Amino acid sequence: MAGLTNSGYVPRTSGEWLDFATARFTQICADLGLTAPRYDRAEFAYNVLLVAAQMAGEIDDALSNIFDQHDPNQASGFILRYIADIAGVPVNQGTKSTVTLTLSAWDQSDVSMSAGGVKATDGTNVWVLKEDVVVPKSGASTNAIFEAEEVGPIYAAAQTITQKVTGIAGWVNVKNVDASTVGTAADTDAIIRNRIAQGLGSTGSRSEISLRVSLESLPDVERARIVYNPEIVATTVSSVSIPANGVAVWLYPSTLT
Repeated sequence: MAGLTNSGYVPRTSGEWLDFATARFTQICADLGLTAPRYDRAEFAYNVLLVAAQMAGEIDDALSNIFDQHDPNQASGFILRYIADIAGVPVNQGTKSTVTLTLSAWDQSDVSMSAGGVKATDGTNVWVLKEDVVVPKSGASTNAIFEAEEVGPIYAAAQTITQKVTGIAGWVNVKNVDASTVGTAADTDAIIRNRIAQGLGSTGSRSEISLRVSLESLPDVERARIVYNPEIVATTVSSVSIPANGVAVWLYPSTLT
């Protein structure tokens, strides 16, 4: 049945809206003491109702989409991340890949470069200067850290970033001696919806699964393993000694300081 139900809002079809509008129009005519139109002959009136029903159906579809966007099973983007925050479900925003680029300038004067305003490319991905740097004149080179424009594990082999994207007067050459350090991927909408559905929120929880999910949301952490020792004596797991009533944590690829 169309309308609000226990499972959410069920929209009416255009045909259902037509039946609804026809019935309401007939009732209004009766209330006003008017003769209800004969729809099989009053073509104009019928067409008016048909258009009104179609418009109402489209409005109904829009309203159902608003409801869907607030349903964790269908939400996406900002609203989904807002729901995850309320549920205490951590969201991994991912990290950007970085690379060290060697820069050189002309022999007229030093060249000042501003963070975010200088870009280079390997022909596929764009790399952006992270911190302000001054490149000395006369061919002397200097190194600077650049990061990928996009979040995720973006790889650039050595000697592949050789093209300037930004036109900076006096900037002559760019190259990367070493390969890039790849970043980590951000959680997709599907991953976030799955965590919410499984109740993996960590608010107020010290369970193994909530701690693991929280740790795996940290930058540079892809996998985490948590092992509790509930005994009053130390125990050894995977060659690691866990104190009495203690806990051991394994992280990949990073480690806690």
